Amino acid sequence: VEEAAQTNRSGLIQEAFGNDRSFWHETSPSKHLDRSDPPMFLVCSSQRRVSCQRTEEFASQARARGISVQVLSIPLNHQGINSQLGKQRRYTREVDKWFREHIN
Repeated sequence: VEEAAQTNRSGLIQEAFGNDRSFWHETSPSKHLDRSDPPMFLVCSSQRRVSCQRTEEFASQARARGISVQVLSIPLNHQGINSQLGKQRRYTREVDKWFREHIN
Protein backbone atom coordinates (compact mmCIF):
# COMPACT_ATOMS: atom_id res chain seq x y z
CA VAL A 1 0.00 0.00 0.00
CA GLU A 2 2.74 2.42 0.98
CA GLU A 3 4.74 2.14 -2.25
CA ALA A 4 1.63 2.06 -4.42
CA ALA A 5 0.25 5.18 -2.76
CA GLN A 6 3.49 7.08 -3.28
CA THR A 7 3.63 6.30 -7.01
CA ASN A 8 -0.10 6.29 -7.79
CA ARG A 9 -1.01 9.21 -10.03
CA SER A 10 -4.72 8.51 -10.38
CA GLY A 11 -5.47 9.01 -6.69
CA LEU A 12 -7.12 5.58 -6.46
CA ILE A 13 -4.93 4.43 -3.57
CA GLN A 14 -5.43 7.68 -1.66
CA GLU A 15 -9.16 7.42 -2.23
CA ALA A 16 -9.18 3.94 -0.69
CA PHE A 17 -6.57 4.45 2.05
CA GLY A 18 -6.48 8.21 2.66
CA ASN A 19 -3.35 10.38 2.85
CA ASP A 20 -1.86 9.26 6.17
CA ARG A 21 1.52 7.69 5.37
CA SER A 22 1.68 5.86 8.70
CA PHE A 23 -1.71 4.30 7.91
CA TRP A 24 -0.38 3.21 4.48
CA HIS A 25 2.54 1.54 6.22
CA GLU A 26 0.37 -0.23 8.80
CA THR A 27 -2.20 -1.45 6.26
CA SER A 28 0.35 -2.82 3.82
CA PRO A 29 -0.29 -6.57 3.39
CA SER A 30 3.44 -7.32 3.52
CA LYS A 31 3.54 -6.00 7.10
CA HIS A 32 1.05 -8.67 8.16
CA LEU A 33 2.57 -11.78 6.62
CA ASP A 34 2.96 -14.65 9.04
CA ARG A 35 4.33 -18.17 8.73
CA SER A 36 0.88 -19.48 9.70
CA ASP A 37 -0.78 -17.83 6.67
CA PRO A 38 -2.32 -20.24 4.17
CA PRO A 39 -0.82 -20.81 0.71
CA MET A 40 -1.39 -17.94 -1.73
CA PHE A 41 -2.19 -17.82 -5.43
CA LEU A 42 -1.48 -14.36 -6.87
CA VAL A 43 -2.46 -13.15 -10.33
CA CYS A 44 -0.88 -10.14 -12.02
CA SER A 45 -1.29 -8.41 -15.36
CA SER A 46 1.67 -8.79 -17.69
CA GLN A 47 0.26 -5.75 -19.51
CA ARG A 48 1.53 -3.59 -16.65
CA ARG A 49 5.15 -4.18 -15.68
CA VAL A 50 4.70 -2.65 -12.25
CA SER A 51 1.78 -4.99 -11.50
CA CYS A 52 3.85 -8.16 -11.81
CA GLN A 53 6.93 -6.53 -10.28
CA ARG A 54 5.02 -5.66 -7.10
CA THR A 55 3.34 -9.04 -7.06
CA GLU A 56 6.69 -10.83 -7.29
CA GLU A 57 8.11 -8.62 -4.53
CA PHE A 58 5.19 -9.49 -2.27
CA ALA A 59 5.54 -13.18 -3.15
CA SER A 60 9.24 -13.06 -2.24
CA GLN A 61 8.43 -11.49 1.12
CA ALA A 62 5.83 -14.19 1.78
CA ARG A 63 8.19 -16.99 0.77
CA ALA A 64 10.86 -15.55 3.06
CA ARG A 65 8.39 -16.08 5.90
CA GLY A 66 7.76 -19.68 4.87
CA ILE A 67 4.47 -19.13 3.04
CA SER A 68 3.82 -21.12 -0.12
CA VAL A 69 3.10 -18.73 -3.00
CA GLN A 70 2.41 -19.17 -6.71
CA VAL A 71 2.30 -16.19 -9.08
CA LEU A 72 0.50 -16.32 -12.42
CA SER A 73 1.29 -13.54 -14.88
CA ILE A 74 -1.37 -13.25 -17.57
CA PRO A 75 -1.86 -10.85 -20.50
CA LEU A 76 -5.12 -9.36 -19.24
CA ASN A 77 -5.92 -6.02 -17.65
CA HIS A 78 -7.48 -5.75 -14.18
CA GLN A 79 -11.01 -6.03 -15.54
CA GLY A 80 -10.04 -9.02 -17.68
CA ILE A 81 -8.45 -10.79 -14.73
CA ASN A 82 -11.78 -10.51 -12.93
CA SER A 83 -14.12 -11.21 -15.84
CA GLN A 84 -12.20 -13.95 -17.66
CA LEU A 85 -11.82 -16.40 -14.80
CA GLY A 86 -13.86 -19.41 -15.83
CA LYS A 87 -13.76 -18.39 -19.49
CA GLN A 88 -10.17 -18.30 -20.63
CA ARG A 89 -8.69 -21.78 -20.77
CA ARG A 90 -5.09 -21.42 -19.54
CA TYR A 91 -5.98 -18.95 -16.81
CA THR A 92 -8.86 -21.03 -15.48
CA ARG A 93 -6.86 -24.27 -15.73
CA GLU A 94 -4.02 -22.79 -13.65
CA VAL A 95 -6.40 -21.53 -10.96
CA ASP A 96 -8.28 -24.85 -10.86
CA LYS A 97 -5.01 -26.80 -10.64
CA TRP A 98 -3.78 -24.67 -7.73
CA PHE A 99 -7.03 -25.08 -5.81
CA ARG A 100 -7.02 -28.86 -6.33
CA GLU A 101 -3.45 -29.02 -5.01
CA HIS A 102 -3.88 -26.70 -2.02
CA ILE A 103 -7.47 -26.70 -0.86
CA ASN A 104 -9.11 -29.83 0.49
